Amino acid sequence: MRVRPTRFGILLTLVIVFLFVARSTAQDSVLAGVALAALVVIALIGAWWPVLAMWAVRVERPQCPVDQRVGELSPLSVAFLPGWWLASVVTFELRGPQPIQQVAVATRAVVKDRIAPTQRGEFSTADIVLSCVFPFGVMRASRSVVVELDQPVFVGPALSEFRRALPPQQPEFHAEFGAQNDDEMVLRSLRQYEPGDAPRRVHWATTARVGELMVRVDESLANGRTIVIVDLRGAGNAKRIEEIVSEAARIVEDQTNLGDEVYLGTFEHGEPKFGPVRSSRSASRRLACASVGQPGGPSSSEGGGRVVLCS
Repeated sequence: MRVRPTRFGILLTLVIVFLFVARSTAQDSVLAGVALAALVVIALIGAWWPVLAMWAVRVERPQCPVDQRVGELSPLSVAFLPGWWLASVVTFELRGPQPIQQVAVATRAVVKDRIAPTQRGEFSTADIVLSCVFPFGVMRASRSVVVELDQPVFVGPALSEFRRALPPQQPEFHAEFGAQNDDEMVLRSLRQYEPGDAPRRVHWATTARVGELMVRVDESLANGRTIVIVDLRGAGNAKRIEEIVSEAARIVEDQTNLGDEVYLGTFEHGEPKFGPVRSSRSASRRLACASVGQPGGPSSSEGGGRVVLCS
C-alpha cells in the first residue's frame, strides 16, 4: 500500500504547526487551543481513514470479453465490496490503461465502462489500482489488487493499416489438388459459424436444415492457400515486434475474408506452432501469444501455396 499526503494535507500540517507555536502568544489562548485540537482531529481522521478503507475494500473478478484487440474499445465491469462499515462512505478511483471513474462503495458497487487494451498477450489476472482520499482529502492511500479472471483473456494485435503486396501462388499448390480450371471450388466439409467468418461462406441450405449457422470449409483454387510465417527473432525491439505481428494480423484477416485457406506459423508458449486459422478470432488468439523464437512451418509434403514471411 502507498500512502502520501495531498497538497491540502501538507497545508493543514503547516497550519497546525503554526497554531501550536502561536497559541501561547494568542490573545484568546483557549480559542486557539480548541481550533488546534479540531484541526488535529481532522488531520488524524483524514490520515487514517483512507488507509483503513484501502485495507478493507474487496474487488470481485472483472467481467470482460475473452477476445479483444489492442486499441479497440471493449466493455469492462468490475464490482467492489466494502469490507466493513468504514468503507461504506469511501470514494475509490479505478485506474487501468485509462482512468475509468470514481465509485462510492456503500454496498456492492459495480463500475461499467469501455477501455482500450494497450498490451498484446494472454492474461489470466487483472491488475487494478485503487486510491482513496476520503473524507477530508488530507491523505491519499492507494494499493494494487491482482484479481484472477474467470478465464484467460486474449488481447490480439491491432490490424496494421499497411497492406503489403503478396507473392503469387506456388505451382505445387495446383498440382496437389488436381485443379481443372482456376474457377474450381472443392467443398471439403462444413463447420459451425465462428465470429469473423466471411458471410459469403455460410452454407444456407445446411443452416436451414440444422437450425444454426454453418459455413463451408473449402479450398478455392481461385484464391488458394496462404501460409503466414511470423519470425520475431530479428525484430530488435518491442516496437518492431508489435509492427510485425500487426502486419501478420492484417494479412491473415484479409486473406481469410477473401476465402483463402490460411495457415499460420508462430513461436508460442516456448515452442514452434503451425496450423490453419479459420477465423479472425482464432488468428487473433494465436498472434496474441506470438513471441520471439523459431516459428513453425509447413513440411515439404504439405504442398504449395502462397508463403508470406513477416520478420
